Amino acid sequence: MSSARITVNPSRGEFHIRRAAIADASTIRTCLAEAFEPYRADYTSAAFADTVPGVSGVENRLQTMTCFVACDSAGKIVGTVGAQVVTTSEGHLRGMAVRPEWQGGEVAALLLSAAERTLLEAGCEAVSLDTDLLRLVGCRISLVCRSSSTRKP
Repeated sequence: MSSARITVNPSRGEFHIRRAAIADASTIRTCLAEAFEPYRADYTSAAFADTVPGVSGVENRLQTMTCFVACDSAGKIVGTVGAQVVTTSEGHLRGMAVRPEWQGGEVAALLLSAAERTLLEAGCEAVSLDTDLLRLVGCRISLVCRSSSTRKP
């Protein structure tokens, strides 16, 4: 997938979704840091470092996962998500972040759709997302794919 549809957010402008590249690692790291900084106090130091890794950690994710970025009309990365096939029927999401000024629009939904579509095409029937914030309250989110009919045979 080279690029998803271009969407116009009335208050923020135009953006599009594309596959992330190794060259995006530093900007993805900045996006993660900006999105998660308000919640730093809710994390242990180790958990925050896992959620917002250094550039080499982001590069590792880019090599082991399918990552997507949302870019504004100037090409600046405003959101990101990673998707990985864990078993023959389960995928996992991590590193979902949207810069604060772009939150509350369609960016997160379109990133999630791109990741979900990739996992469905790989045969996944379920998608999980674990966050340290949710573990603090003893929760785990499991996202069940909305439609198995979109999966390719």
